[in-house]
Amino acid sequence: MMGDNSSGFTTLADNQLYNQFSPSRRKADLIASTSATSSPNLRKSPNRGFSSPRAQQKPITIFDQIVSWFHSEIDGRKKLASFACGAVAALTFIVTVSILKLSIWAPFSSVQDSLTWWLYPTTWPVTLFIWLASVTWTFLIIHQFCTVTQVPRIPITDTYAWAGAALEFVHRLVFVYTAFTVAESSFFEDFAWIAIAFSVAVSSALVIFRSDFHLNFSNVQVNSFKTLIDFAKSLPYGNLAETSGVDAAIAYTAAMALIIFGSPLLWGFSAWWLLINIQFHLVLFGVCFTQQFFAKIFMKIVNQIVMKPMKFAFPPPYTVHSPTPDQIRTLPNVIETDDQLLKMFALHDLRTIAWEDEKRRVDVFSLSQPGKHPRNWKAVSMPCTRMLDELCSRMTVSAARLVGYSWDDHDVENEEVPRDALMMPRKMREMTYRGAGQSRQQKTIAPIRTNNTQTAGFFARITHILGLGKTERLVISRFDAQQNAYAAEAVYMLVVDSMGEDRFGVVQKDLKDLITLLCKLIAAIDTYERAKASVADKSDVTYLRLVDASLKSCLQRVVTTFGSHLRSLELADEHIRTIKLVCAEEF
Repeated sequence: MMGDNSSGFTTLADNQLYNQFSPSRRKADLIASTSATSSPNLRKSPNRGFSSPRAQQKPITIFDQIVSWFHSEIDGRKKLASFACGAVAALTFIVTVSILKLSIWAPFSSVQDSLTWWLYPTTWPVTLFIWLASVTWTFLIIHQFCTVTQVPRIPITDTYAWAGAALEFVHRLVFVYTAFTVAESSFFEDFAWIAIAFSVAVSSALVIFRSDFHLNFSNVQVNSFKTLIDFAKSLPYGNLAETSGVDAAIAYTAAMALIIFGSPLLWGFSAWWLLINIQFHLVLFGVCFTQQFFAKIFMKIVNQIVMKPMKFAFPPPYTVHSPTPDQIRTLPNVIETDDQLLKMFALHDLRTIAWEDEKRRVDVFSLSQPGKHPRNWKAVSMPCTRMLDELCSRMTVSAARLVGYSWDDHDVENEEVPRDALMMPRKMREMTYRGAGQSRQQKTIAPIRTNNTQTAGFFARITHILGLGKTERLVISRFDAQQNAYAAEAVYMLVVDSMGEDRFGVVQKDLKDLITLLCKLIAAIDTYERAKASVADKSDVTYLRLVDASLKSCLQRVVTTFGSHLRSLELADEHIRTIKLVCAEEF
C-alpha cells in the first residue's frame, strides 16, 4: 500500500499525480518558496550576505520556543508518571509478598504474618528499593516506546525493543527475587527458580512485543478524588484480565515445556515433581499474570498523566508589541508547529472548543480590531482543511495505484481523456479512449501487492503474527487517522455551532468550500474502498474506516443543521449525490 506521507511515492509519476490532486500542497509550496518570514526581526537583509558562521545559524522562532516549552512540560509529566507507576509497583510488591507468605500448613500464623510484615521498619528499605527500580524502568520505557505515533505492535526485528525486553526481564527478575527472599518461599530453590525465571523472560518479551505503547487521550480526566474513582470504574477490567491471562498462559506453557523437555538435561528427572505441585503452578501463573496486568495498567496511568489535555488561548483582537510567553503559546501558533505530539494536543483542544467550550468559541467567531478580519477562524480552520485535503489527494492516488493506473497513461494537456476516466480499469480506458494520449511514453505501475493472510502458507502466517515478515505500509496510519478525525470533528462542529453563535458570518463565507471538501473526501475514501475490493486486497483499513465514520457523522450534522439553506450554495451534482447517499435526505 501507499506510505503515510508523500515521501513514500516510489516513482516520479506518483509524485506528479499527488501534486495534481492536492491544490493546497502546491499553494503551500509556492508560499513557502516566495514569501519571507512574518517577523520583521528575522527578515534577511542585504548586508547579511557574507556574515560569520555564528551569524548564519538558524534563528530561534516563536515556534521553537513553543516546542521547547512543550517538551519541558511533557518531560515533567513523564517523570510524574514514572513515580506513580513506581508506587503501583511497590503496592504490587507488598501484595505479592503477602500472598507468598500464605501457607496451607500454618494458616493462622501465615495470615497474621502476611498482613503485618510490611508494617515493620526493617522491611521499608526493600519496598523503597522496588519503588526506585520500578521508577527507573518506567521512565526509560516511557521515553523510548511511549509515543503518539507508536504502532499497535512493535516489530520483533526492532533492536531497541529487544533491549527493552532485556531491561524488563532484569526489572521483573529483581522484583520476583526480592519478593521470594522476603517471603522466604520454598520455590527459591532447585529447578523451580529456573522455571520461574524462564517464564519471566518469556513474559518480559511479551510485555514489549504484544503491548500497545500508544499515547492517547483518556475518556475520563482525573482532577479530583471523585474523578479518580470514576477513572478506576471506567477501566475495562474484564478485557485487561483476559489479555493478561492469555499472555500469562503463553509464558506458563513455555515454563512447562522447559520442565518437561529441558529439566532432564539440566537438572535431572527429579524436577518432574514440580508437575504435580499445585502450589508451584499457582505461583508460576500468578507471577506471569501479575507482570502482564501491571504492564496494561502502566499504559493507563501513563496516558492519564502524560496525555492530560492542555488549553491554549486565542490571541487578543488587538496587536501586542511585546507579547508574554502565554500570549505566544496561542492555539493558532501551536496548531502550525511541526511537533507531532504538540499538534495532537492542539487538535484535541480545538475539538474540545467546538464540542464543549462555548466561552472560547466566541473567540473563534470574533473579528480582529482594527481591520475586522476573521483571523482566528482562518488560523484554526486552514490547517485542518489543508490536512483533510492532503488526505483526499492521498486516497485518490492510492486508489489509482490499486487499479494499476499510471500518470503516463494520458497527457495532462490532452482534453481527449477526461478526468472521469481516472478510476476506470486500464483495459476499459484503452477501449473507450483508444488513441488518446499516445504522445507520451506508455508506462505502467503494477497494482499494490499486500499480504493476503487467507491464502498465505502456514509459515507465512506465523512470521506475520510474530512480526518477522515484511511490514506493509498503510495508506493512513493510526496517528494520521486520529489527527484527521480530530480536524474534521473540530472544523465541522464549529460550522454547526456557527448557525446560532456566529454573529459576523465568518464561517458562512466558507460553508460551500467546507461542504465540498467533506463530500470530496468521503467520495475519495469510497472510491478507494471500491478499488480495494476490485483487486481483492486484504489490507487492514480499520483506521481509515474510523476517519470515514467521523466524516459521515460530520456531514450528517451539517446537513441536519442547515437543511434547506444548502440549496442556496449551488453545490455540484456529484456532491449533492454524496449528501443524499450519506444522509438519505432530500434538500
